Amino acid sequence: MGRPACLRWMLVHPLTTSILCLLIVLPLVRLVTPAVRKNDAAGDQETMHRLLAVSELLQSHRVQADQSPPDLWRQRLGSEEATRLWVNSNGTIWWTAWLSDGPAVLVLPATPSDPPAEQSSLRIEFADDLHAKVFVQQSAGSRPPRSRLMNQCLDLLREGPAVHWTDAAVSSMAGPIARLLPSASNGCLRLTRTGAQIRFSGVVSSLSLEQAPARVRLVAPPFRGKERLPMTPVTDDALLLRLESPAADQLLRRLLTNESIQQSLKSNFGIASSTLTRLLKAPLQIRLTPVSRGPFQAVLHMNLRLTMPRARLASTLNSVGEALEERGLVRQVVDVINPDGRSASEAVVWSRADGPPLGGWIVAPSDDSLQRVELSLGGSPLPSDPGSTDPGTRLSMTMLPRELVKRGLMADSWSETIQQAVSLKLQLQPLFKNRADWQWLEGQLAEP
Repeated sequence: MGRPACLRWMLVHPLTTSILCLLIVLPLVRLVTPAVRKNDAAGDQETMHRLLAVSELLQSHRVQADQSPPDLWRQRLGSEEATRLWVNSNGTIWWTAWLSDGPAVLVLPATPSDPPAEQSSLRIEFADDLHAKVFVQQSAGSRPPRSRLMNQCLDLLREGPAVHWTDAAVSSMAGPIARLLPSASNGCLRLTRTGAQIRFSGVVSSLSLEQAPARVRLVAPPFRGKERLPMTPVTDDALLLRLESPAADQLLRRLLTNESIQQSLKSNFGIASSTLTRLLKAPLQIRLTPVSRGPFQAVLHMNLRLTMPRARLASTLNSVGEALEERGLVRQVVDVINPDGRSASEAVVWSRADGPPLGGWIVAPSDDSLQRVELSLGGSPLPSDPGSTDPGTRLSMTMLPRELVKRGLMADSWSETIQQAVSLKLQLQPLFKNRADWQWLEGQLAEP
């Protein structure tokens, strides 16, 4: 068919011509344009999956152009480019990822000036080429999140300020005290800033979030009565830390179930494993009070309510006392004033000869099997209000990070935001009855 004939045929059969154009031209267009958009979206999703899979900690932030660019931006982009991009990206989300090794990774939304060859609209800036290669190798076999909770966490990280972490991140930041944080060793939190207050809420667990049952969601559980901790500013600086838990095992389980630690406590202090089991079930209150003089920066007070016969408790404390005397410590028995101001309790205080108090205990009077014990380290024990240890089903904590840092009582591996905080309040609430492996964490951090 010649060209004039072809044109006449197209004019005579406009509908057929239109259909042929759709069948031929549109596939060509898809190869050129829509595929790029599809690859961008798919690339974004794949990049976030890979980051989530290999990061010990992944945090999302919102650009606030009225502030200066973070140091990480200047380090990865240079001061001039960081400032230009920061101002032009106001309100957008960016990410910081900490991998198993090396400095933080900067993740930014791509701009029109970025290379079009990238199959993602995310721009990843590593400290050097070596760390970029390590990331590619480690994330090569990563798969999309399989649990409902991890997918919800990924949505949080893409929509606004949030953070996801694994047990490896807790170990890096907390060091030796990571053993005291098993119930929050993995988690995903939403972050909300209001003035100098940063609110946080989400799910934490001793297990990987990939193992979350389908019913675990990023939704707060109902709080009963007064169980919700009021998020009001902390005005009492007489306590560096206050913690209340319905059972000591939320903090001490990994320590006191360790076989070598159990053997050491048995052989050195005569503490049987059955006593440790009772201790782990006991409601617990911890108070850390500052001191201005002496060899210690603070005194640790621990209040326990133990369900055990009084004679057995006395036998255990006698065994501990004999072990301390063998190590050169001196026992003193003194009367200390109770909180009511009208009565006194008998306290056993331990020290070196002519030295300051190193610790001790108070056993409150009791006629039944519920024993109330006050323990202390770094100073003399103090009796507490009999009604002060009733945490219900939640664990709650209030602390003054900045004051702890001043006294060398907080590791410098924690983030600068946490170290400089005036106060930190949080509470943990189990998501399911009789199960502590999935909990709801919420709290507030107050900046200077």
